[in-house]
Amino acid sequence: MKKLTPVLALAIGATGLALTPAGAAASDLAPVADSHVDARSASANFGDSRVLEVDGTAGRRKHAFLEFTVPALASGERLDAVELRLHPLTASPRGITVHRSGTGWDEDALTWRSMPTERTLLGTSDALRAGTAEVVALDAQRITPGRTLALRVETSARKTLTFGSREARAATRPVLSVTVADAPDTTPVPTPVPTTPVPTTPVPTTPVPTPPVPTPAPGSEAFPPAAPVAPKVIGMSAPDSLWDARLREVGAEGVTARRVFAELTASGSSQLPLIRRAIADGMMPVISYKVADPAAMANGAYDSWLATLREQLVALDAPVTATFWHEPHGDMDPAVFRAASHRFVDVVDAPDIAVGPILNGWLLDRRVADLASYTDADLLRKWDFVAVDSYQSGTAADPGALLPARAIPLLARWMDSVGHPDKPLGLGEYNGFTAQAIAQAGETLLSTPEVWFGLAWNSEASGYAPLTGDRITAFRETKVDARVRR
Repeated sequence: MKKLTPVLALAIGATGLALTPAGAAASDLAPVADSHVDARSASANFGDSRVLEVDGTAGRRKHAFLEFTVPALASGERLDAVELRLHPLTASPRGITVHRSGTGWDEDALTWRSMPTERTLLGTSDALRAGTAEVVALDAQRITPGRTLALRVETSARKTLTFGSREARAATRPVLSVTVADAPDTTPVPTPVPTTPVPTTPVPTTPVPTPPVPTPAPGSEAFPPAAPVAPKVIGMSAPDSLWDARLREVGAEGVTARRVFAELTASGSSQLPLIRRAIADGMMPVISYKVADPAAMANGAYDSWLATLREQLVALDAPVTATFWHEPHGDMDPAVFRAASHRFVDVVDAPDIAVGPILNGWLLDRRVADLASYTDADLLRKWDFVAVDSYQSGTAADPGALLPARAIPLLARWMDSVGHPDKPLGLGEYNGFTAQAIAQAGETLLSTPEVWFGLAWNSEASGYAPLTGDRITAFRETKVDARVRR
């Protein structure tokens, strides 16, 4: 640990010079451990790597972890500033977020499966420049002197960002800069007692009313956000012949995904014009593929078709999601779905293609075992996301109490129980008979950290009508929210 004692100590970062006030002392601390974890290599350890990697791509996430020993303070001292200095080896218009995390991990054993899950936001950075140190100011009030400080570094960038680790050359290693200053004098100053009585104005004794705390509606109360969350992808589904009209009705702002239904063909070109149009409009296609014979697909009969589909989707040079047979319950045996899903993800998955299922959300109510039968441990590891479709119970004439939002916390809890708490989640379709149902679904989508995307069903089917009136208003409020990706 190097002690800096000049009147002004300088820390050089991406934004220039940071000045340490006179009377304060700064210490540069080296990490006692660092590593990163990779969702696609959940059992791999990178403790001896010369770089730290972070990635925000759905299904391909990487987080970096660092540990520092924060020095204890002498009597009369306080932490004045704490800064994490990293050296980016890649540039990015999107920066990083730094969270306090759990301690006690070993850099030679840390993996995606074993990483601590605690996340308390301490600081964020701006865009990164390769070769230029990035200084992230951390919330000193959340850091305890004399204790080990574990940090978790994340990004929303959809690519891998690399930084020098403690095994790298000295100039690019991480540093925690801790500035200590004299604590303010809190000794109370005696108040002089006036010799002449001073008249005082009577203080009203009417109590100030406390605003009532709103009670959450059923289906949304159990999953509040634990930390700031990444911007959400909000979209909708509508027939191609009515898409333009429906988009005008709701307004294009904030609609950044489009549900597409396609057939698996030898050419891989089913719905390609619509998919290309969605991309040109700045939307992520959420594509569901069906095939004439799922059992044949499970046995590999369609592998060449799948390979051609992968080539077609990769050639789009844009992020897309691809699903095999949405809502499979009742359409095929779970074993056939699992086997066909293995063929689909193994052949189609690619860096810009997020592959995952869209399951029957209503099974989460009382038939979780049935929903689980359409998955297995290997699929849950391979899939880039897990989504469901979710609708309000009842009918338009007699709306039920089960709202579409309920599926999100139920799915999140189930994913926690099967060992995938960070897997991105989605609603492939959601709709309800009331504005409350649409609004509550939107708020739960926006406030749940694991959720990646949610698409409103803006069509006519199974008793669910297109969005109109106050239901459109509720959807508009969701998609223009500040938490939605633009």
